[in-house]
Amino acid sequence: MIKRNNDDIKADRPTLDEVKFIPRIPMYFLLENIRSAYNVGSIFRTADGMGAKKIFLSGYTCKPSQKDLSKTALGAELAIPWEHNDNPVLLANQIKKQGIQLVLLEHTKKSKSIYDLDWQFPLCVVLGNEAIKMLAEGVASASDIDYAMNLGYRHPMGPLELSDLVGLDVRRDILIGLAEATGDNSYLPHPLLEKLVNSGELGKKTNKGIYNWENGIKSERNDLI
Repeated sequence: MIKRNNDDIKADRPTLDEVKFIPRIPMYFLLENIRSAYNVGSIFRTADGMGAKKIFLSGYTCKPSQKDLSKTALGAELAIPWEHNDNPVLLANQIKKQGIQLVLLEHTKKSKSIYDLDWQFPLCVVLGNEAIKMLAEGVASASDIDYAMNLGYRHPMGPLELSDLVGLDVRRDILIGLAEATGDNSYLPHPLLEKLVNSGELGKKTNKGIYNWENGIKSERNDLI
């Protein structure tokens, strides 16, 4: 059996004009602060393959026609409708006003199985990252989590380091806004994030956050959990 290559797959794709007449299912995706262009591209490809209606991009999530996104999207970014807004809370509210149910996809100890959910369409699957929860639960150190994302997902910067650079207070406020907009308490900031913000440890701008940033140089903290 000979495996089909990307050129073969692309050759069988409907043209962009043909795509307009193909019915799409009432399913959407909201990507909240996903840095890896490769991951975003693969989500575009998956969403297009399943016939999803639209993708919403927010925060620093990369957008078409970013080169690395196109490498994994394989043309899907040209076929499936998408929209970008820097504010994920605003997007979530807009989606809810359209009568679309928001479902947060996360892998935590309190997550419900996808097989136990009462799926009601139209629905929007919200994707983000849960790195600080992994840190708080002792899954790995901050540097190990960031390194895994660098190595395994080709992120140029790990999610925890990036949170420190953006500001932990900014990250917390976004999560609170998303929890209020979606009505899903799963989005509420992890107690560790609240603790750091309330202590004034906001990341690089205060010389301490998830990492120590003395003199602007990043180093591991051993007193977080």
